[in-house]
Amino acid sequence: MNLPNRAVASAVDKPLRRVNPLTIIKVAGALVAFIIGAGFATGQEVMQFFAVHGLHGIGGSLIFFLLCTYLAVSLLLAGHKHGFMNLDEVFKYYTGNILGVVFSSYAVVMTFSVYVLMLSGAGSVLNESYGYPVYVGSLLLAAIVLLTVYFGLHGLINIIGYIGPLLVVLILVITASKVIQDPGLVEVGNALIPSLEMLQVSSYWWLSGVLYTAIQVVGLFSFLPAIGATVDNRKDLVYAGVLGPALIFCALALTILALISSMPDVNGKLIPMLYMASGTLPFISSLFVVIIFAGVFTTAAPLLWVVLTRFTKNGSTGYRLLAVTLSLFGFAGSLTLPFDRLVNIIYPTIGYSAALLIGFMLIKQIRIRALA
Repeated sequence: MNLPNRAVASAVDKPLRRVNPLTIIKVAGALVAFIIGAGFATGQEVMQFFAVHGLHGIGGSLIFFLLCTYLAVSLLLAGHKHGFMNLDEVFKYYTGNILGVVFSSYAVVMTFSVYVLMLSGAGSVLNESYGYPVYVGSLLLAAIVLLTVYFGLHGLINIIGYIGPLLVVLILVITASKVIQDPGLVEVGNALIPSLEMLQVSSYWWLSGVLYTAIQVVGLFSFLPAIGATVDNRKDLVYAGVLGPALIFCALALTILALISSMPDVNGKLIPMLYMASGTLPFISSLFVVIIFAGVFTTAAPLLWVVLTRFTKNGSTGYRLLAVTLSLFGFAGSLTLPFDRLVNIIYPTIGYSAALLIGFMLIKQIRIRALA
């Protein structure tokens, strides 16, 4: 994958070429890796967004697939056409210069806050699993993320682009094994769910699908256009934009079925996926900490890259110096600062900002077609 000439990219569309399966897998994998973080890998997100609605949760995951596919293809192609390499350019393109700065500033604050929380989460994972001090896991993740983003966007895509599909495969193996073990338990669990007290994001299955998309929107706007700018073939991006959400949908659907079949045992478990793995595939459960840690990493690395490219040019000396600086601040913040309060303030605004961004995207696309 070669970085396009910015002037040429903004003036003319890149030529159509024969599709490259490796590029499609890599781009789709990067998208999958970005969305499948620790919350998905543990099973908590899937439980609270979808499994809580029983089999209707499959419908919610289908809504997510359709919305995510639209966003992914649109953002990848926008980056491909205009050569966007940072979130400031993307937001100004869709919302205008003034609102673009507002959205960009908001996105920087949110993404760095979540990056710090990822470091804190990594510390908690190793602390609860092996008894290591919290700072060990936080420092380890900060170092791995720094090493990854240090080499720029291409290095980031090359690494997480392969980890993403691997995470999906592991999740599919665990969940499919659970469902196949006794398919009749799905019906039993589905009948039990209405009588259980469960944490849920929304009372409506269809709204859960919309909200699950909403929490991804700002991150997708910040990350996907830059990936699109690195790919020469437009067709590769279209296929990747469909394949990535399709893989996530498959993982979601099977995880929902597996969680339903495990009711009521998994209800209230902090890591329901680990419970299922230990009961069906004990040899995988011993590696589950690595799976969760990988999920945290594949979310944290793109988040740090997004913040870096807001202020510096990808791969420049300033970029690398800022990467080291932000890694140190992030590590310190994960141990000392009350970032949970900050995120509690920011997270409720995600749905509103997501709705606005999708609205601006639709308006932009309608205007472009009207002028064509």
